[in-house]
Amino acid sequence: TIDENNEPREHRIDLTFIDGDIRWIIDYKLTAAHEYITIAASQHKLQLARYASLFSDENRPIKTAVFFLSSGQLIEI
Repeated sequence: TIDENNEPREHRIDLTFIDGDIRWIIDYKLTAAHEYITIAASQHKLQLARYASLFSDENRPIKTAVFFLSSGQLIEI
């Protein structure tokens, strides 16, 4: 994509797939303290929204989530 300064911008999506009619975009993170995992996941909302915008022309629902590798927890954003 092109950013607001007309410069190319690189995106590296960890995982994306289609389940039924829903596109999922998953971002992997190594760790977060268990009691703060929802807060830690929400800090990546803008990043995931940027990734979702790359697929907006598909006309399908998009769900995003953060997967914490250390705990095996998937938090939908």
